[in-house]
Amino acid sequence: MNSKLLTIKGEKSLDELINGKKLILIYFKEHHTPLCTIQVSAFKKEAPLLNALNINTIIASTDSIKDIANFQNDLGAFPFQIASDFNGSLAKELNIYDINEKKSNRAIFIFNQKCEIIFKNTFYQPANFDQFLEIFTFLENI
Repeated sequence: MNSKLLTIKGEKSLDELINGKKLILIYFKEHHTPLCTIQVSAFKKEAPLLNALNINTIIASTDSIKDIANFQNDLGAFPFQIASDFNGSLAKELNIYDINEKKSNRAIFIFNQKCEIIFKNTFYQPANFDQFLEIFTFLENI
């Protein structure tokens, strides 16, 4: 994948974000919306487990980095990196870009150290606890 995400520390490729570990990429649809707040907050609570599993975690959306940073400030600091895919280039590569809304779907991707997708849910529903549990069951078994 050639697209880059804009982080607080500048543009980063997926390879740079993976940095020799597995990576969970959490796409949310839009900052300050109820379901996306639930989605981000749930993963925020599980940050100690993700760290214990030695997994880099990125939260991203097609919102601007400024909007995502404001969202983070309102929810309290996230224990993982935030990133903007403002033009949707990575979302398009991952086939989660809604061209009509000009936003990504809520989605979860897990990449191995070689930047290969080993898990994906391209229509993640934050209110569906079974989908959330499925992610952590997968992570604990790899």
